[in-house]
Amino acid sequence: MINWYRAMGRYRPQPPQQQVSVPTLVMWGRQDEFLESAMAEESLGYCDDAELVSFPSATHWVLHEEPEETADELLTHLDATT
Repeated sequence: MINWYRAMGRYRPQPPQQQVSVPTLVMWGRQDEFLESAMAEESLGYCDDAELVSFPSATHWVLHEEPEETADELLTHLDATT
């Protein structure tokens, strides 16, 4: 796994240019030390219908750090898309 991260820094992959057509929820921890917050905003551009929910005190492990809040957001998203 370490080699994968090392290679990513040297040879940054280009994401596919395909659009995601299903409603998409992106949940992001603002204190993530591994991924830049700008990546969350950029990800929305690959989706036809996307929403970004940020968690100010969460890190890279937002689902583990904010389990109740992320579950609530996910249920709200699923209710809205059915």
